[in-house]
Amino acid sequence: MNLNNLILEATRKCNFTCEHCLRGDSQKKDIDIAVIDSLLDNNDINYISCVTFSGGEPSLNIGAIDYFIEKCKSNNIEIGNFYIATNGGKTSGTMEFMQLLIKLYCFCSDNEISLVQISKSDYHACQQDDEAIKKLKCLSFVNERETLDYTMLIHEGRAKQL
Repeated sequence: MNLNNLILEATRKCNFTCEHCLRGDSQKKDIDIAVIDSLLDNNDINYISCVTFSGGEPSLNIGAIDYFIEKCKSNNIEIGNFYIATNGGKTSGTMEFMQLLIKLYCFCSDNEISLVQISKSDYHACQQDDEAIKKLKCLSFVNERETLDYTMLIHEGRAKQL
């Protein structure tokens, strides 16, 4: 079976408290490895065109993303591209996260649209780590999303107040 898009919520943890967040307050919850095992072991998946790791803040659960990559390798599942949005906080600039991103990029077979995007809006600016952003931007597949389209806000979680 080939999948066009797979979105995995790596964690519900977040190191920011953004007003516009549709998820609401951060939760101390990570994806259970058993969910990854069940997904990849119990389905006849050969190829995933694009996998998105969402959150919370994905850099707060590096272990789950790494486990997913290794599980795909051991199950001979090819990944074409990936997408990760990060808030540009301190954890996104760690060596461990940077190495994970490079590992994921090298594992993907078609990186034409692979992307790590730093959400650089007014909501994130006061909490972001300039050094982490500088490190991330050294990778060719990282860019900044400078503007936030306010018509696209989903009025859930803390965003209900906007």
